[in-house]
Amino acid sequence: MSQFDTQSERDFYDFCSRQGWTATKLHEATEPGVRTPDFLVRTQTDYEFVAEVTEFESEEPLIPGEIRVRGHILGNPLRAKLNGKKTQVKTSSKHFPTLIVVCGGSEHSAKLEPISFDAALYGEMAITVFVPHDPRRAPTFDDEMHNAGRRFFGATHNTSVSAVAALDLHPQRLRIYHNKFAKLPLDTSRTKIGTSSVEHYTKGEGTASGWIPA
Repeated sequence: MSQFDTQSERDFYDFCSRQGWTATKLHEATEPGVRTPDFLVRTQTDYEFVAEVTEFESEEPLIPGEIRVRGHILGNPLRAKLNGKKTQVKTSSKHFPTLIVVCGGSEHSAKLEPISFDAALYGEMAITVFVPHDPRRAPTFDDEMHNAGRRFFGATHNTSVSAVAALDLHPQRLRIYHNKFAKLPLDTSRTKIGTSSVEHYTKGEGTASGWIPA
C-alpha cells in the first residue's frame, strides 16, 4: 500500500526530492485529540519544518453537451481549506516552523492565484466609502483597495501557521506566502539554497496590492 493518502502528498514528496530535500511522512498521532502534519521536511542546509498538504479535488469530467458554471467569492474556498487543516500543524509549531501546502488542478487555478491568497490570508478586498451627513453631497471613495475582514492570518489567531503555499506542477514551483504574525516564521534563505523552484512572498504594507518577493 502506498505511504501517501492523496496524489497531492505524492506530488509534494516528489517536489521535495527534486530540490534535494528529505520529506519524511509522519505517522498519525495515537493520543486522542492530537493531530499530526503530513511531513517533516529537511532542506539541503539541514533546516527543518513540518508541512501539511491539502488539495482541491478534481471534478468529474464533463459529459457531452454539458455546460458547467463556476463561481466563488475571492479567497473563500482557499480560506475554508486552510481552516480545515490548521489544527494539523498546531502541536508541531512549538518545535518547528509550519507550512500548509495547497494543490489543485487547472480547473482550480483561479483559487490559487496570488490575489486569492491575499484575500484569504489577510482579508477580503474592500474600498472605503465616505458618506457625508449632508444628503446633497456625493459620497467619496478611497483611491485604493485595502484588506478588510475574514482574514486567516491575524495578530491573535493562527499564529502557529508560519506560511501557506501553492504547489504548481506546470511549471513545477512552490509559492510560499508568509504569515507576518507567525510565532515561528519560516526562514526564507535556508529554503532557497540549492533550488530555483521555491518562491517566497511577504505581505506588502499599506494597500491590498499584495505580495513582495522575499
